[in-house]
Amino acid sequence: MRWTQILWGTFLAGGIGLVGGQPLLGVSPACAESAFPVLVDRADAAVLAELDRAKALLAAKQWEEGIRSLRDLMERAGRKLVAISPHRLIPLQTYAHILLSQLPPEGLAVYRRQVDGFAQKWYEQGRRLLDRHLLDQLVDHAFASSWTDEALWLLGEMALEAGQYAEARWYWERLIPVGQPSPSQPGQSQPLGATSGEVSMAQPSWLTYPDPQIDLAAVRARLVWTSILEGSLQRAKEELGELARLHPEARGRLAGQEVCFVEALQQMLKEASGWPRWKESGDWLTFGGNGERNALPVRVPPVGPLRWRVPLPSCPASSTAEQPTGAESPQGALCYYPVVVGGWVFVNSVWEIFGWEVWTGRPLWSQGRIYRDPMDPAGQAALVPRAMWGKVRCTLTVRGDRLYARMGTPITSWGQETSGPASGYLVCLDLAAEGRLLWKQTPEEPGWAFEGSPVVDDRAVYVAMRRSELAAHVQAYVACLDAETGRFLWRTFVCGAGPPARNLPLASHQLLTLHGNTLYYNTNLGAVVAVRATDGQIQWLSLYPRSQPPRDGLFGRHWARQLNPCVWDRGLLYVAPADSPCIFALDAATGQILWQTGPELQDAVHLLGVWEDRLIATGDRVYGIATTGPRRGQVVFRWPDGPDRLGYGRGLLAQGRIWWPTRDAIHLLDARTGQPIRQILLRPFDTGGGNLLTDGTHWIIAAEKELVCLGPAS
Repeated sequence: MRWTQILWGTFLAGGIGLVGGQPLLGVSPACAESAFPVLVDRADAAVLAELDRAKALLAAKQWEEGIRSLRDLMERAGRKLVAISPHRLIPLQTYAHILLSQLPPEGLAVYRRQVDGFAQKWYEQGRRLLDRHLLDQLVDHAFASSWTDEALWLLGEMALEAGQYAEARWYWERLIPVGQPSPSQPGQSQPLGATSGEVSMAQPSWLTYPDPQIDLAAVRARLVWTSILEGSLQRAKEELGELARLHPEARGRLAGQEVCFVEALQQMLKEASGWPRWKESGDWLTFGGNGERNALPVRVPPVGPLRWRVPLPSCPASSTAEQPTGAESPQGALCYYPVVVGGWVFVNSVWEIFGWEVWTGRPLWSQGRIYRDPMDPAGQAALVPRAMWGKVRCTLTVRGDRLYARMGTPITSWGQETSGPASGYLVCLDLAAEGRLLWKQTPEEPGWAFEGSPVVDDRAVYVAMRRSELAAHVQAYVACLDAETGRFLWRTFVCGAGPPARNLPLASHQLLTLHGNTLYYNTNLGAVVAVRATDGQIQWLSLYPRSQPPRDGLFGRHWARQLNPCVWDRGLLYVAPADSPCIFALDAATGQILWQTGPELQDAVHLLGVWEDRLIATGDRVYGIATTGPRRGQVVFRWPDGPDRLGYGRGLLAQGRIWWPTRDAIHLLDARTGQPIRQILLRPFDTGGGNLLTDGTHWIIAAEKELVCLGPAS
């Protein structure tokens, strides 16, 4: 595979790039620092030359040859990435679909003569069988066909019925042609090119169906309905205003009834203010609670009394002094992040996995230690160096009766001046058989490492991987393994860049985010990517300016962000990269950066989730960030407001409250205003702060060297 540098040019050399005399969308000067180049699997010069030739043929109205040339290129190099802006790349196949969708009627007719035959078969069979795979295949391979608008409409209906609101919105928004008012996230800028009426053939940017025969009033009505159902009431209000302006008298079927769209949706929006807003979780199945990293506990019990406590092994600590620390002690990391499922709590160290009953603290299956690495202690010690960049982190994932974890050495890259095997591995345990080992998978070749615990669906296991062929350059991948056997199914290269410390072994623990059929990966290497779970196809890749490691060794506090996967919430993606002082919000469907904070939040190391229109970030203190409206991307509250760095561990967001741990207390704050409600001292319970978790009845605190269970009150 050939890796091609993405050169930022004036975008980085001058601090900020310009498009038509305006700053690049989504990138503020505060975030645009000098950076290393980011490497991606970009279309090479030969492919781009062929693409230019096809575009020239289309511009000359040589439809048959130009369209066949473009389709052949899609077949051979459709997965290669092309830049659609200086900070966003998409597959060549998607880029070509945009070009084809922009053809004038005579060119579109030629394209449809080439593809309508098989497109009609896919649509009719997909509609008859209600087969989303066939309909998605039609959208992927023949987007501008005569049948795709019907497929998009039907796919949106099927997604809405399944409660997949973001997917339904994606399908239906593709039906609104470029140049017409298009629904968008609250306060979101229109897609690049969507306001001009026509996108330049030389630089397309937004994929929409060219001539839908679907009633656009019905499409817009369903977008409003979708926003109401998912709890995005501000967006629904804005979309409803657009519907009332464009289609004030339109009628049709909605929610099983024949209605005037505007009147019916006004009533629904009024009633929705009293509806339950978000799905709440019971079990806590992985870091962040679920694959979207945004779970909300179903109940929040009172704190105390002490129920039980068990010691945990000391996490290996690094002797490297220059790396910053956030919400934990510089001398020892809060490395444990338990999961709770079915009345059991599990936690892993680097070499072992433990389990207990939540109510009693009794070790599971008579011993508590349900997995132990077979390597002898001397061999284990050799795989954890004293000097390393990064902290050891230990996470797990449970799905059904299976428990998954990354075990072994935490080192994923050995640095320029040291060498050693990256022998971390994945295990899958059967909880229905007292933790029996079902499979163990190691990287297939030297130089590869698993990054962290996987996310899992009914079919497969997905995990971030790292490859370190050169010490000054690491490469990020996303891999898929068969859930039953652990066999590799596919592996996709994402990007490559320089690590923050080139002369030290690197301990990293990158986690993927999973929503529906899409994996999201914050690489901490200058890129955020969306990857299709079924086949590993990159859907988009968004670049952000990287902070360059300082020559004086004084790293910014944002480099302390280590367990920082993307947080998915109602079609938006929130990202706090370690290599940028800013926090970004992206459109999850396209990768377009919608807004970003300034560097004043660089000490925020955890994104707890979203409550209403507040993104909650914590670290040394608590931040509330507006996600919508004129203040989006701005800090609306910060607590406490003094210089003290009080945070100690990862807290919880639940029921409109923030539970924020410090060394000796848990502070309860209002999630919308940041106002403190009360303080719960932990000394009376003979414990201190740490990473918080609740099963709705008990509180679990993962401290530096022990696991503590509090409550319930007798």
